[in-house]
Amino acid sequence: MAHDAGMTVVFAAGNSGPGENTLNPYCVAPWVICVAAGVKDRRTLADFSSRGIPGDPLYRPTITAPGVNIVAARDTTGIDMAYFFATDSIDLGTEVVYYLVASGTSMATPHVSGTVALMLEANPSLTPDQIKSALTGSATPMPGYAAYQVGAGYLNAYQAVTTALMLASNQGGFAAPKTAALRPAAPSPLAYRQERTSRRSAHSP
Repeated sequence: MAHDAGMTVVFAAGNSGPGENTLNPYCVAPWVICVAAGVKDRRTLADFSSRGIPGDPLYRPTITAPGVNIVAARDTTGIDMAYFFATDSIDLGTEVVYYLVASGTSMATPHVSGTVALMLEANPSLTPDQIKSALTGSATPMPGYAAYQVGAGYLNAYQAVTTALMLASNQGGFAAPKTAALRPAAPSPLAYRQERTSRRSAHSP
């Protein structure tokens, strides 16, 4: 699998919020970085962002990233070319031919993937588990929200890359900085599947 090959796996949390237990099922594996969508004020969770299960250490987003009114490249063909074209043109002017404005956890996820790329540029030796720990350890808290809603908090790309650099400079003992305590390696896929089945049964009506 990708994680075992050294690849960092990032998934969108889903847009089925604000109800509980609405996470994308592919998002809850312990080796996945599950991304919720937040407003660009770095304090507010988007209403549509999927939530996990209160008190459950597995069924929750990992981190929240900007996912509301994000400007991104527009397809030059297909339905996305015309989707909200008139509305976007008000905000983007002539650039609307090349760009669109969209919201969703799929718009938030690339912010995390991009941060991961910067972290690996700063410290290519980081493992996927170390990257996940550094991201969560450097996240900005979001007061008023629980972990099952926003995970560790709002993405702080600067602090995440700084943490990666700190770890690179201390590879001898590899002691983690106070802002990012490294966690043990993710459980095996078999152990995860067994735990997930058990948790589903426990939360079934």
